[in-house]
Amino acid sequence: MLIVDLSKIKANIEIIRKKTNKDIIAVVKRNAYGLGASHIIPFLKKCGVKYFFVNHFSEYLENKMLFKNSYVIVMDSFREKFEYANVIYTINNLDDAEFYVKTTIPIKIHIQVDTGMNRLGIKMLEDVKKILNILEKNPLIDVEGIYTHFSSCVDDNINYDIQKEKFKEFVSLKKFKIVHSAATSSLHKDIVGNMVRVGLAMYGYGNINLLLKKSLAAYERFINVIEVKKGETVGYQKEKQTTFNKKYLVGVLPVGYYENPNLTRISYRGHIYNKIADSCMNHTHFLIDDKINKLSFLSIIEKNDIIDGEKINWYHYITGLSNYKKIYLMRCINGNIFKILKNTRKKGSKGRIRSRRCKIIGIRTIRI
Repeated sequence: MLIVDLSKIKANIEIIRKKTNKDIIAVVKRNAYGLGASHIIPFLKKCGVKYFFVNHFSEYLENKMLFKNSYVIVMDSFREKFEYANVIYTINNLDDAEFYVKTTIPIKIHIQVDTGMNRLGIKMLEDVKKILNILEKNPLIDVEGIYTHFSSCVDDNINYDIQKEKFKEFVSLKKFKIVHSAATSSLHKDIVGNMVRVGLAMYGYGNINLLLKKSLAAYERFINVIEVKKGETVGYQKEKQTTFNKKYLVGVLPVGYYENPNLTRISYRGHIYNKIADSCMNHTHFLIDDKINKLSFLSIIEKNDIIDGEKINWYHYITGLSNYKKIYLMRCINGNIFKILKNTRKKGSKGRIRSRRCKIIGIRTIRI
């Protein structure tokens, strides 16, 4: 069960606003990084977020009702009818400008600048000047904003400064109403513009410099504990089996590569237990000891940014959790997470818990 602590997401938004002194454009691409756009988007709106950012137009259509009374910037170029008033179109090349200038209804446009990603956006200053001249021919077009995405990593200040100065040259071409840039790893640095796009950092990951609160937790119990004897194997594909040279205890977790393809270890009261054999679609085997049993709640999400000397790629890790069943924790004062898990399982799809005896006060959870 994946627990999404919305109160920590709210706290992270406030941390980022205070640090950057800018308002937020929330990146909710790919179903809010797999965490569930149907719950995340309404909550972000309650946190005062008015601008959202998606990759593809289909992502806007999937959540069109959720985006009501807010604006949505679509990054990828697309050729759809201009019939959605709250959509902000992105210009990534000269062809986009030639298409959008034909609009017969008012539209808002942001220009994307490529400062080093070599992905999408305009690289040459002269091309942006040409685009502005094209769009000025149609008074229905509001070239409202300009933006970029920085490619530098957390500790790469030299390349970041080069990209930042390049972006400033593009920004100076026109008095844009909205100027925004992004990269979770750059949120603690000097940011160009009056808004900032924020994705993974809202959930507490990807930038250790901001002291963000990690909003995700996942706990499961073993569904079986097996005594594996010397010479026996674990796993059903012969070439990938693990053969034991002595007797061991093996725990079977109801989580496989469908739910978490990045799961390699679990923890219980500070003890780490490693995966053995290849995961099945919905089950994973772990080498355990007699400290844990089928009643023990096991943590299956890493808490640190660096594990065994290797930095975690939180983008891969979190989007890999998209198939988990989820609990959205709305509010928790002195809450015991394991009691929450037990109560929500009993209560079904929605739960509301108020109790002073077990020190759980004012919790509202939604389970899907």
